Amino acid sequence: MEIHMRENSSMTDLKNLLGDISSFLPTWKVSRVDYTLDIFCYDQEAARRLFRHIKRNSYIPYKRRIKLYAEKGVEWGDETRMNIVYRISDVNFYERGPDNKKVKDHWLMKDIDRVRLEYSASRRTLSKHGITKIIDLIKNPKFYNINEGIYEFRCFRGSKKLPEVWEKYPTPDEDGNMGAFQLEVMGHPDKVKNIHQYITDIGEFDVLKSSLINEMKMFDSIWGV
Repeated sequence: MEIHMRENSSMTDLKNLLGDISSFLPTWKVSRVDYTLDIFCYDQEAARRLFRHIKRNSYIPYKRRIKLYAEKGVEWGDETRMNIVYRISDVNFYERGPDNKKVKDHWLMKDIDRVRLEYSASRRTLSKHGITKIIDLIKNPKFYNINEGIYEFRCFRGSKKLPEVWEKYPTPDEDGNMGAFQLEVMGHPDKVKNIHQYITDIGEFDVLKSSLINEMKMFDSIWGV
């Protein structure tokens, strides 16, 4: 069973729905929870720029499955193109618009107004945080505890063999897409000894990171009311 809430659904609606399901199916276990954060932008161009910066600079340690998804046959610079999805293992970053403007499973670029950050927490991860049954999720979804530290933004510093933050990131994924720090980390382990000593935070993202953390904590606080 999968639960997909409408965009205008309230937190109370979700809690009530989970409560009803838990009452009828008290022994059912939670296999996955998608924790999402939406960063709203003034217009589609701002959303496009934000997505590119997030794609380029995001870094999640120990994640090696990386892929960029785009609508085939559509030029990225075309204003009519579909939204793009960047996936690092169980974390997705993607351009998004309102639910009522969705075209099948995509959005046209002209309808993009936000960038979504989405972490799919597995049963193993949930269990580590005390969430096994639906009633556990109802009591405390632990948004901050489970998502803390996932959204980091990094660059290289201190090595002449690695690209600087303003230079191109040429390492491609399996489809030839490039321009992502996560791919660069994977592409240089044989060329640079102990590459992780040259990885550092990008301070310009501190405000965004703080905002994301505050939203996680606020969600947990309001949920518990």
